[in-house]
Order: sequence, then C-alpha cells, then structure tokens
Amino acid sequence: MRALYDRYVEARRKNNERVDNVKFETLQQSVDKMMPKLREKHGNKAIDFDVVLQDGKVGLKPKVRG
Repeated sequence: MRALYDRYVEARRKNNERVDNVKFETLQQSVDKMMPKLREKHGNKAIDFDVVLQDGKVGLKPKVRG
C-alpha cells in the first residue's frame, strides 16, 4: 500500500496537482472501500491498482491479475 501511495503522490506532483492534502490513511480507506465490490465481481483473483491519468487528473484504477 505504501508503494501505491508513493506512486500516487508522485504522479499528482508531476501533474501539478496538490499533494499536501493527500494522506496515506485516506488512500487506504478508498482502496478498502472498493475491495468488497471488486471481490464480489472478480472472486478470489488478485487485484492490484494502477496510478492513471484520466481526464487530466490522477486516479487509481483496479487491475485484476490472473
């Protein structure tokens, strides 16, 4: 989770977005909130998250492995 957070903050910095308001705990809560729906949809497959640039903003995109 820490590596994802670091990539997310760095991507926001490179995209000239604020990073002073990005907290590790908030990012972790967001991912934790998404997981039940993703598990329901994809079962026990491993789920990673990519840091993506979409519509000019940095965000997270779930990626199913296996």
